[in-house]
Amino acid sequence: MDKEQEEMDKFIEQELPEELEFYNKFIKKEKPYPHTVRNFIILFFFPIWVYLFLQLLIKIWILQ
Repeated sequence: MDKEQEEMDKFIEQELPEELEFYNKFIKKEKPYPHTVRNFIILFFFPIWVYLFLQLLIKIWILQ
């Protein structure tokens, strides 16, 4: 698999330099914030989770 991939990479570099440049520019670009959605969900719901957890602890403490 790795050998085939290397051969393909060499072929692309030799035969399709413009396409490779386009690929490197636009498609292979890394996302600046890969976990933005996950982090937003965690940060948005974290206060709610804390509030519910504290409410549960208070109820348990009062009922005992």
